[in-house]
Amino acid sequence: MDSIPARVIKENVWENAMDWKQYIALLEELLAEGRTTGNQQTPERLEHARLNVSRMHRIFQHFTPDGKILNVLREKSDDIRILFIVEGWCGDAAQIVPALEKIVSARGWESRYILRDEHPEIMDMFLTNGTKSIPAVLALNKEGDVLRNHWGPRPAVLQNLVKNWKMEMSKTEWHKRLHTWYAKDKAYTLQGDFMEWVRDL
Repeated sequence: MDSIPARVIKENVWENAMDWKQYIALLEELLAEGRTTGNQQTPERLEHARLNVSRMHRIFQHFTPDGKILNVLREKSDDIRILFIVEGWCGDAAQIVPALEKIVSARGWESRYILRDEHPEIMDMFLTNGTKSIPAVLALNKEGDVLRNHWGPRPAVLQNLVKNWKMEMSKTEWHKRLHTWYAKDKAYTLQGDFMEWVRDL
């Protein structure tokens, strides 16, 4: 298990966080107003947000968790809670969290969603290589203790690919390749990567 400093998510943060349906409803409400989540409102982010809502609905509707990962989750405490740090404009979050939500829900664990830009004090505790990369997935006990280092923002294999793509091509080009990878993979790699993370909870 990872060696991590003691970190606690206060109960009021959990209680005020959104569940899956509330998160999707917020994104749709903002889109109807011509906005998205986050501190920066740009045409590019708004377009990403529109695509992301469509992606999330499609993935949530069609994805079925693998029985192997559910068996691993069943070995863990019933009291684990999962907190997602997200934003509506984030393409990786749109590709990942619907599948993880269905996995977590199938296990019977509670999940909640908070926005990165509204919780900088939490995001700063879960940086990836010094950056505020999302989604960041946290596993908590009932007392709010963080059980291990966060999962995210991508499966490890994809994270390494993106690192190389960023050096080889433009942002537009590697974003296109990123979403092509997700579409072909159909959350297969994601499930295995998340399962290995769960083993150490």
